[in-house]
This record gives sequence, structure tokens and C-alpha cells, in this order.
Amino acid sequence: MKTKFFTLIFVIAVCLSWAGQSQAQDAKLIELRKDFALRYLQPDAHFALAKYYIEKGNFVQAFFILEYARRYRFDEKDFDSEYFKFFGDPMPEPPDDAKDAFQTATKLASEQKYDEAEVYYLKANTIYDKSFAINIWTGRFYFKTKNDSTHALPYYFKSYFLYPHTYETEYAEYRIRAITGANAKKVFSESVSQGKAYSELVRDNDPIIVSFVIGEIAKSWKDDHLPILVEALNNDDSVNRWGAFITLQKNAGTRFDKIVEDLLANNDLRKRGLAAYAVVERRDAKKFEVLQKMLSDPAELVRFDAVSALAMSGGAKGKQIIAKHRRIEKQPRLRALIDKTLQETPK
Repeated sequence: MKTKFFTLIFVIAVCLSWAGQSQAQDAKLIELRKDFALRYLQPDAHFALAKYYIEKGNFVQAFFILEYARRYRFDEKDFDSEYFKFFGDPMPEPPDDAKDAFQTATKLASEQKYDEAEVYYLKANTIYDKSFAINIWTGRFYFKTKNDSTHALPYYFKSYFLYPHTYETEYAEYRIRAITGANAKKVFSESVSQGKAYSELVRDNDPIIVSFVIGEIAKSWKDDHLPILVEALNNDDSVNRWGAFITLQKNAGTRFDKIVEDLLANNDLRKRGLAAYAVVERRDAKKFEVLQKMLSDPAELVRFDAVSALAMSGGAKGKQIIAKHRRIEKQPRLRALIDKTLQETPK
């Protein structure tokens, strides 16, 4: 048993070390992740990370980064104003020849002349590809009329990145979720049937496939799944990082203590923040010292996680610490969160 224990600890250490080395291959991504954590409550930190993936052609990862920020972190007005400052005007007027081609395509489609309509949809996009309206209706043409989700998806992505609220008879985000979810499910099933290991799939560029790995491990835990979930903590999808963390927390047993200590000392600030949710569950009195230290961290994400953990599981003592921290917290969105938590009128 002793040998097995130290072997597992070694696996954890190697996995964490490997993760750090793999990140080192892309200095820009490391810097963006750091900025994401340092300025977590500022929308453009999320946008910059998403833009990195857009430029890499990983539209699925970019989409989920933006959707998390839009749905869970910022209110709609706040998100929109900052989004358009960062990505530009979502409604520039297309040139007349692009509008003419699009109108011709729409007319031909209504006449069920679909092959001819396709030519004009493509022509409109070739002339001008920065109209969210042209893009989403081209996407709908492929999705509904041609029953071709493969060709539809790029247009839905373009329309969404230009204007996240874009709508035809459904919002672009719903079409994207439906298509990418179905694609990922198929790829995941085929990969598993072909014998691909979870340790390989957890590093997939598609965050949906990573989520399937985490979900399957959560349903059927094995000890050798531990380093796979540690690897998943690197993922740039916030939901995946959280899913991996809570699955480790539920299943890793005494080994989880070592993982938490590693997270607290980790250079990846996203991981350091996650540790707060485990620290607050400890029975020793020193847990509040650790969390108070986290509240002084320069990273907004670490402070956010410390506040959230104290609010969720810190009891009366936790609320006292949050209230005291409120007096010195400079981040306005975090102060608002504290005020809401304490049910106080903002000062």
C-alpha cells in the first residue's frame, strides 16, 4: 500500500509537471491565461482569450469562452458594450453588390431553385463576409434547406462572433450548440470504440469532447483516472475545469489533499483559485488563514474564488471575513458580488 501511495503521488507530480511543460510551448497562451485570471472580472480578458482561439481556428473553444462570460459572468448590457469595443461594430452596412447577391439568393431559395441560390449565397459572402445577417441566413440555408450542418457551421460561427445575439428563426448560439454537440458526440463515440484512451481525448482541442471524458470518468471512477482529470484542469473552458475539480474532490480520497496543495502553489492562477473550494471544506482552523491570504492575491479570479468559497461554505466566520474584505476590495464587480452575498446596499 505504501508503495502504491507514493507511486500515485509521483504520477500526480509528473502530470502537473508535464502540463506546465506543455503550456510552455505557447508563451502567448500562458500570458493570456494569466491575464484572464488577473483581470477575470473585466470582459476584455475573456475576449482576448477567445480571440486567440478564433485566430487559431478553434471556433468551438472560442465560442464556449464567450458564452461562459456572456451567460454567467457579466450582465447583457455590460457584456455587449465591451464586446463591441473589443471586436468592432457588428452592423456595418454591406456594399450594394453583396446585398444584391444576397437578395437574389433569397429569392431563388423561395422559388426552390436551391443550386442557383447557393451560388448567390456564396457570392454574397465572397464579396462581403462581415455581415452577421448575410452569414446567419447563409448558415440557415445550408442547415435547413440543404440539410448540411457541416457547411452551415462556419457561417453560424462567423455570425455569432460578429454579433452574439444574431438570430434567424433561432439564435446562432443554439444552432452552434446543436451542431457542435452532435459532431463531438459522434467523434467521441468513434474514438472510444477505436480504443483511444481518455488520457489522449482529454487533450482534444474540442472542449465538448473533454467534457465527455470528464462525464464518463465521473460516472465510473478508477484510480488511474486521477492524472487525466489533473490534465483537464488545464482546459480553457471554465465548466470543464470545474467539472474536473469536483470529480477529483469526490473521488480522489486522501490523494486530493496533495492535489490541493499543488494547486495552491501553482503558477497557473486559474488552478490556484479552484483550490479555495477545497480549502474551505477543511476542518482545521487554518483554512481561514489560507483563504484570507487568497483574498489579498492580485489575481481577480483568485479573490473571486475565495469570496465564492467563503460565501458558499464558510458559514458565519466566512461572511465576517468577506465583510471585512469588502472595505479594501478595489474591483467594483467583486464588491458588488460581496454586497449581494451579504445582502447589503452597495456603499
